[in-house]
Amino acid sequence: MNQGTHLVQTPSQPLTQLPVRRQASPSLQGGAPRVSRLDRLGIVREMLSTIDCATLAGQRYLMGKIVAFFDELAAHGYGGVGGRPRFMLAHLLDEMRQEGARQLPYATRFIQHARDVLTLLDDLA
Repeated sequence: MNQGTHLVQTPSQPLTQLPVRRQASPSLQGGAPRVSRLDRLGIVREMLSTIDCATLAGQRYLMGKIVAFFDELAAHGYGGVGGRPRFMLAHLLDEMRQEGARQLPYATRFIQHARDVLTLLDDLA
């Protein structure tokens, strides 16, 4: 539980600080709700659809989030994918990482690589 202070003034007392107890939010108590891989892929697709409309800083932020998601998948072995598909996924992720790191990233190229990764993951599921 979080403790803070709350300013209170009563007619007979001057303004004082009293401790206030607050409940931690439900999402913090048990951690974030679990989101399935399929739902997360849908979120990535939605993020990809907004990259073109974002500012340069927004594009770089979204690209970083997408690469981080795919990095997390890679850390878990892409769900057991091996051989050539795994090599292709690693190569596409490398291309996305390089594009996202450029000073002026080319969003269209990044989006195409990300869509290729999503297609490959869909085909392997």
